[in-house]
Amino acid sequence: MTFGEKLRTLREERGYTRTDLAAATGYARRSIYNWEQDRNLPKSIAIHKVLSRVLRVDLSYWWG
Repeated sequence: MTFGEKLRTLREERGYTRTDLAAATGYARRSIYNWEQDRNLPKSIAIHKVLSRVLRVDLSYWWG
């Protein structure tokens, strides 16, 4: 499963729209869309940490 697939699946399971997730994380809705489409990947571990906290998963989820 790609990063984008994991992100989209978690977002939907947790009941977030892209707009909701953008507001909760402080990242642009367009960034979230691009990550979900695997067009870009988050460039820093800090972004992964924020996504993990908001989506309530362990940081290792993104690489496991």
